[in-house]
Amino acid sequence: MKLTHDKLEALARQLCEASVEDEGRYDRKGCKRAHWRKKAIEFHKRATAMPLRAALYRACGWVV
Repeated sequence: MKLTHDKLEALARQLCEASVEDEGRYDRKGCKRAHWRKKAIEFHKRATAMPLRAALYRACGWVV
């Protein structure tokens, strides 16, 4: 599955806000969005490497 810009942003937001349990952190000034986008791309590559792993992440609510 291809990672679109909308899914990339959603996954980056999810990773950022899950890292410190702080909702809205991704939208605040000073958030390193490029850092979280890079992490989201890496996460997506690992998660979709195996179909079973991707299905598990989706079942847990992750945008993969």
